Amino acid sequence: MNEQIKGLISERPVSILESDDRISARLDVYHQQFDEEPNHFNSIFSELIPQSEEKVYSRKIKVSEEWQPIDIGWLESASFVLIQNIKKRYNVNPSEEEIESEKKKTIRIRTGSGEGWAVSNGSFFFGNPVEINNVEIRCEFESTSIKIHIFPCNK
Repeated sequence: MNEQIKGLISERPVSILESDDRISARLDVYHQQFDEEPNHFNSIFSELIPQSEEKVYSRKIKVSEEWQPIDIGWLESASFVLIQNIKKRYNVNPSEEEIESEKKKTIRIRTGSGEGWAVSNGSFFFGNPVEINNVEIRCEFESTSIKIHIFPCNK
């Protein structure tokens, strides 16, 4: 065995999670243009984040047309935030008006002023906020339900 490699092997296996937490995500995107085969793009992400005793803060909330700070619960800081714009499920066939109304329920996410990011109905946003207390959200049309998951971070 190579002496350099042998020196790196310890008697006891050490988990990289002994001092940090980990967050991982995988995204598969398919894009198909008219009359062509779909293209596939994927991205895999994994990062060690400072260990926290706190649990992930997850809630389903209603968002209106007015800008409002995101609900961060008991957390003081966040490593990542996942916001899902929930697509409405119907028990019966929806009318054309209901379908058009649901399509308009895009949410907006911003930090500071401006419009920030648009998250269409049924889509999601995943990001690493610099300052979680500055993140605001609103719905472009009437109101909609979202799921928010805030991953804790010790700073």
